Amino acid sequence: MQIELAGAGWEPEWSQRSDAEILAGVSWKRGTSAELVQAARKGNIEAFVGELARGWKQPDEMIDPTCRALWTLPAINASPREQAMAAILSPDLPRTKGKPGPARPKSKSTEESVDSWWLQFQPVGLTPWEFLALLELLPNRISRLPVSTAFGIWRLLLQIACDQNQLLALDDKKPEKAEELERYGFQADPYLDLALFRNCELPWLSGVVFSSVKGSEKLRRHGADLLEHELVERTDDHGTPHAALLPRWSMWLAIYTRFVKTAMRHGLTPWDDDAAELFRTAVEKTAPLIQPDGRLTFSRVSLENSRPFIEEVLRTTGWPDAEAAIQSLLTFPKRTAKQNGSGRNITSAARRTPLEICLAPVNQSDESAWAVMRTHWGAHADRVVIEHDQPAQNIELMIQGQRILEGEWRSTLTINKKVIPVRGDWSCVCWQSDPDGDYLELQLTLPGVARIERQVLISRTRQFCILAESFAEMPDGEFTYHSRWPTCAGIAGTSNAKTREIRFEAGGVPIRCFPVALPDRHVFSTPGKFGTDLSCTTTVRGTGWYNPILLDWSPARRTAPAEWKALTVAEDRTAVKPGVASGYRLKLGSHQWLMYRSLIRTDEPRSVLGHQTRYETVIGSVEANGDITPLMLVE
Repeated sequence: MQIELAGAGWEPEWSQRSDAEILAGVSWKRGTSAELVQAARKGNIEAFVGELARGWKQPDEMIDPTCRALWTLPAINASPREQAMAAILSPDLPRTKGKPGPARPKSKSTEESVDSWWLQFQPVGLTPWEFLALLELLPNRISRLPVSTAFGIWRLLLQIACDQNQLLALDDKKPEKAEELERYGFQADPYLDLALFRNCELPWLSGVVFSSVKGSEKLRRHGADLLEHELVERTDDHGTPHAALLPRWSMWLAIYTRFVKTAMRHGLTPWDDDAAELFRTAVEKTAPLIQPDGRLTFSRVSLENSRPFIEEVLRTTGWPDAEAAIQSLLTFPKRTAKQNGSGRNITSAARRTPLEICLAPVNQSDESAWAVMRTHWGAHADRVVIEHDQPAQNIELMIQGQRILEGEWRSTLTINKKVIPVRGDWSCVCWQSDPDGDYLELQLTLPGVARIERQVLISRTRQFCILAESFAEMPDGEFTYHSRWPTCAGIAGTSNAKTREIRFEAGGVPIRCFPVALPDRHVFSTPGKFGTDLSCTTTVRGTGWYNPILLDWSPARRTAPAEWKALTVAEDRTAVKPGVASGYRLKLGSHQWLMYRSLIRTDEPRSVLGHQTRYETVIGSVEANGDITPLMLVE
């Protein structure tokens, strides 16, 4: 009987052998402790477990209280047995100090609880998550476990690990998909990270835990190589993860962070510098997606303790600015006056000044099909995230650290009583980021219907954002347009008595919203409706239309009277139709904006509000003397 890893595999009849026979059949690597090998050959279970504990070198002060296997538990439908193990491994609640009272019964230690779990369930087979949890737990706690339990766990883990085919065939608990797939209108594949976990991480960790057994290095290398391969395949040339990963990116980060932490703990170099750099880059690219509570934008899998998790992820990468990112991106629990040592109550750190970070807090990738636009690294930043790898385009908007929009940006055209969803193969046709702001333009062509562009502009300094949609090259005729932006729960607007302006608040931040393509006044005969749920409906005649929506949250303009109107656009001193080019002016007190869009290309300059331009898009500030100061120019 020759038991080794990544070899012939575990023979069924071996399961009937005694513990002593199993130990005698293990093939040990050269250099393995002579005392360990001798105890195994003699079948001395107690001595063998003692030598294992010495080899893993885990004195009490080195025991890691963090169970990183718990990070992956939300990705599966945990069985009662898995839930019982998770309850054992969860961090103990802190004891509160108070007046003396009746003595509380002493709670079981982790080791006592694991022993009880083992005796209660006597698991013959393990689920992938249980296998991970026990692989993590055994080297960390073996010296504290009863010998019979420690050896029983070791033997079962070895039985699974020695046969790679058996390891890959562990019974997955498939997550429920229906609710996941419906929420945002695009599909999140839960099997990508679960396959990564099962096919890559578990072989790697098995090779680490059973490093003294022959074949362990081969198994370890197999897992590490696959982890590197998957990271390369699922990122673009600059390290940006593909949009398909965003809904479960936290699960990917959990796997790779555990992988790196385990390698560091055991003094291993799991991959080369290029792979380590790619992992760090992938985390840096997605760092602007981190929300103040530690969650990630568009994530479908929420960890119970998101903030400590994301802190460990950032630190593990070796990113020089990791600590600055943690201090800037995250808010922290409120501290009481007693904790502060003063009579002053300090609230969360949402308003502190962001620390200096060498990277810009933005990212855009054509191949990965998502973009993040952010004013700064602080937790109270203004931010827009767009994901467009699926027919449905998804958007998240945060203002002053408060989430306003999250989900699918839904639009439809109704032509000849036929409803046509604005969905399809989106592509990025323009991206610009500079100190003034970030601009993204996406294009979709629906053959025989329209060429559609969506524009997003967020100002870095002036506290406003423009969400626009244009339709061009349509058959001449009448069509009905309907669009709705995905407001978050608790966001409810109120309409203005005189104009079509909508006002709403998020976390105490007042926001004004202006549908500048619709007439500003409430007049019964004028077309179009802008609802308090941020929905827009109107009927248009022609070959195209431009619909910019401006959101403003500047305290200086909070009470300024608003008025807006459509402008005449002229080419060669002749006014053009809105289906050719459109322009709008919005006035808020003393501040004015110009929004211009050319829907049909021309070599001749066009004029709007006295401004001559050949650009396709002009978004600018109208000065008091009538001059236009461009904020964004798109050729």
